[in-house]
Amino acid sequence: MASQMNEMQFAEDGIGVRLRDFYTRVRHRLRGHNKRQVFVALFSRESHTVMRTQPRREMYHDDFLWSILIRPKHRKGSDALCVQVRSTVPEPVPRDIHGRPWRLEMFSNYEPKQSLRYLGEFMIGKLPNNLHTSVLYHLFASVPLPRPDALDPENGVTWMENAIWRLQQGKLVDQFDINRFMDECKYYATAMVHQREYWPPSREEGAPSFNYTLRPR
Repeated sequence: MASQMNEMQFAEDGIGVRLRDFYTRVRHRLRGHNKRQVFVALFSRESHTVMRTQPRREMYHDDFLWSILIRPKHRKGSDALCVQVRSTVPEPVPRDIHGRPWRLEMFSNYEPKQSLRYLGEFMIGKLPNNLHTSVLYHLFASVPLPRPDALDPENGVTWMENAIWRLQQGKLVDQFDINRFMDECKYYATAMVHQREYWPPSREEGAPSFNYTLRPR
């Protein structure tokens, strides 16, 4: 009798262990499917918005605001981290102004679709699950701000290029040609601005999201 009870206890313990291992694997798998994704997002500038009454012109990289968005795949409201640099000189700012200081902005709980100037985003990588947010703050804070007195013009575009390069060096985003990527983003943003001359955006519609990586979303 005692041997039968021991065998039953052993079987129950075995089932319990298997169930525990199963649920543990499921939790890890779900966690892996909700990795934080890294995007480069573009916004139109208020001072450079193409109006219907103005003729179209060639647009440049610095005609747009560039931001890095980091958020989980399965979102729960406004849970995106936004990182960008902004000039401390209020808009509108002449293109040839020199000596304007810059500041780094990092804020959480951000929802880009609430802005009608939001043009779209490009996913450039996914972050490891064990990467703490403080590491990201330190990484972005270590990217030098644009220098007002630099011989070659520095602005939010050059800062974005350096930030992407830092992420690539840390193997936190995919490896790709940064200059080509920035050009493709600019061409897309230009097309979106011209399109909005005739179809003004709405917060309900949002903006397109593209996958610039070779991995699935």
